[in-house]
Amino acid sequence: MVVIVHDALDVATPGIIACTPPDSFRMPFRVEWVHNNVPITDETAFDIDHTRLCARAACPGRYTIHVRDALDNEVCAQTDVRQIRVPRIMSYAGRPVTSSMSRNGKVQVIVEDAPPGCKYLWTHGVVTMEPVLHHAQMGTYATTLISADGKPLTFLHIPLPYQLGCNPDLLA
Repeated sequence: MVVIVHDALDVATPGIIACTPPDSFRMPFRVEWVHNNVPITDETAFDIDHTRLCARAACPGRYTIHVRDALDNEVCAQTDVRQIRVPRIMSYAGRPVTSSMSRNGKVQVIVEDAPPGCKYLWTHGVVTMEPVLHHAQMGTYATTLISADGKPLTFLHIPLPYQLGCNPDLLA
């Protein structure tokens, strides 16, 4: 049996399990889902669809899927749904520039679960090794996370981009 698993990103975004029985199997199918050695009796909690043989609300754990066809052929598969930690951009903070033409502002991004060695690609094309952009001018800033080898990372971006303004009183 072919089983495809999409792991959960976090508690709010559950995993998905979809399985395809062998071509020789004949409908109708009888399916039993087991989660961590306990048969699933509340199919709505796991959003189980027997016609598509999938569970769309799979929380982390070990799943066993038993499929029996109309001719009493049976196949069984086990799979694990893991929780994947992805970086999350939580917020931005900054220090305004002192004049509309100066480049003395600073923008900082607050990131949870950033992998070691990741870099920050800012909207203006600058790449930094730290989650801080120094010498920023007035404007709107956001960042993309890239891996240490330069590949874009999957991440969640929660806040709106940061608007860096001007505060001439900072000259004093």
